[in-house]
Amino acid sequence: MVASAPSSLSRITIEGRRQLLRLLLTGEQLSRAELARRTRLNKPTVSNLIARLLEEGVLREVGSGVSTGGRKPILLSIEAASRLAIGVEIDRSVCRLALADLQGAVLRRRDIPLSSTAVAEVIDAVMGGIEALCPDAERERLLGCGLAVPGLVNPENDTVDCRASLGWRDEPVRALLARRLGLPVLVTDRGKAAGLGELWRLGKEQAHDLIYLYLGSGVAGAILLGHEIHWGVSNSAGEIGHLTVDPDGPACSCGNRGCLEALVSIPAILARLDAAWSGQAADRFADDPPGPEATIARIGVLAAAGDPVARSVVAGTARWLGIAIAGLINTLNPAAVVLGGPTADWGEVLIEEIEREIDARTLPLSRAAVRIVTGQARDLAPQLGAAVLVLQQAADLIAQSSQSHPVHPDAQPCYSVA
Repeated sequence: MVASAPSSLSRITIEGRRQLLRLLLTGEQLSRAELARRTRLNKPTVSNLIARLLEEGVLREVGSGVSTGGRKPILLSIEAASRLAIGVEIDRSVCRLALADLQGAVLRRRDIPLSSTAVAEVIDAVMGGIEALCPDAERERLLGCGLAVPGLVNPENDTVDCRASLGWRDEPVRALLARRLGLPVLVTDRGKAAGLGELWRLGKEQAHDLIYLYLGSGVAGAILLGHEIHWGVSNSAGEIGHLTVDPDGPACSCGNRGCLEALVSIPAILARLDAAWSGQAADRFADDPPGPEATIARIGVLAAAGDPVARSVVAGTARWLGIAIAGLINTLNPAAVVLGGPTADWGEVLIEEIEREIDARTLPLSRAAVRIVTGQARDLAPQLGAAVLVLQQAADLIAQSSQSHPVHPDAQPCYSVA
């Protein structure tokens, strides 16, 4: 829902501001004349709009450009710290927050423990984290908040369903948080948020089309095309964990058989390890730190050192991943496939095996164009991606507001996305 803009900003002014900001938010340094040329706005209009954006602190003059005859033009750039976005990841026992500037640089982070997953208490924790991250002087610069949740988002009724992880069923989390915060809030699942975070960390120029897989206790995913999350017709695109890779494979939690998740999740890997060691895996790892993720890390260390059993477990995991990834590469022709999560920490020993599989299964032209890499944003990815949901709308949000006219949360395209 988009309400009327503040009275001091006409619709024509808002559209002009939006056009200028979209150009400058790419990181380019442009002159007033170049901005007028690209937007097809007349020069006096551009000068007036720029003057106001300079006054608001959104833009700054950064020096002189090259003269094409006459005086050198003055170049303009976005003032990255002039507006900020909060990204929040909700987990069962903690909410993780990151504060980012307009270029996606993370300025501060904070983790807030959760004593309960009740919606009201989670929102209280998020608000406490935002207050801790943003002193009063910075609150005026906040554009909005992105929220990454471990569940499904229904945009039709603006609710979140995280029954398995948080016990939430059709909860209006976005609306409740937007009301408390007084700013736009956008919601997505953690897999899509993490994919978006990795795209920004890798560099949008290097990875404009990207597939992201989170490899942990489950398999989450995201498909990003043209720098944007691909949502699908029902906003559920990216469920890569439920691709069928072995029709005769083990049962999956979704009710299907042979899903990727049923074959490469941490429980599946540990079962494969135990079978390879004839049921003695627990004894062989008795001296290691407890917990499944510690065992997964140990497998990677042993495989890198050449241990034959660990290498066979990695190869078995990579085979199923390679089958799924090869199909995605042939279908979507991405620039990068990014692996995140505990299993991705196996690094090159895993990637080498995946590449061996996809070499045999992908079209040469698609294979030559794609890189298989581990994530750079790592555990920051969901928070960064959640903040990026807001940053992707920065031109619209800034265009319709000014420091003297704060934006009400329902006066912006403040919606949930799955």
